[in-house]
Amino acid sequence: MAFNLLETSNNDGEPIYLYEFRLNDNYWRYTSSTMPISMGGNVWKSISISDDGVKQSGETQVDALTVTMPNDTTVVSLFLGTPPINPLYLTMRRFHYGDTEAAVCYVGEVFQVNVASPVAAKVTCNTLSASMERNGLRLAWSRGCPYSLYDMNCGVSKERFRLDGEISTVGGSSIRVPEAARYDNRYFAGGYIEWLDPVRGVERRAIEDHAGEVITIFGVVDGLAGGMTIKIYPGCGRTTSEC
Repeated sequence: MAFNLLETSNNDGEPIYLYEFRLNDNYWRYTSSTMPISMGGNVWKSISISDDGVKQSGETQVDALTVTMPNDTTVVSLFLGTPPINPLYLTMRRFHYGDTEAAVCYVGEVFQVNVASPVAAKVTCNTLSASMERNGLRLAWSRGCPYSLYDMNCGVSKERFRLDGEISTVGGSSIRVPEAARYDNRYFAGGYIEWLDPVRGVERRAIEDHAGEVITIFGVVDGLAGGMTIKIYPGCGRTTSEC
């Protein structure tokens, strides 16, 4: 039976939801069904998952969708500590038992995960149209350079100043990279480190301070470990002479 007939039927419809999360090329698929669902060559894992309903009031805050799911899922673990810098998208489909069609009923972006209880987390999503309501970036005039380091307005090629270094140890909010000791203290302060995470894709952390081989980053060192090779880009004092 076609999806529309099942959807409007008084007795034949048995609706369940399919939740597909995507980060870069990684997918995690879950369903509210009591058993796994196989469709289109993919399998949706059966877990305790629900949402507070799709809303279309036109107000961004009101239309936010909240999905409740177990704490031990990969999607929730991505936001424990430092969240991924790349967007995590949710595509939700409505499906009826016995049918072969799953209609897309929601597409949004995860912007917050709240571990609400010892067993469940609340994943809050905004519709993609909500991003159109955000304020655009404004150019702030100041004594220092107003441009973001290494962007198209800055014009400096970051690859010319890149240092590839191997992490020896990590701890707290700092890492030790022996190659960084060849540069003056605070040379890398204001810059950032970059590496490729197998799940999150390209990850970056801003550098707060640099002394010898010790690099202090903003946030925590989750995802970093001894023996990893990372890219290190120096900061800039944002003065004409330093530029």
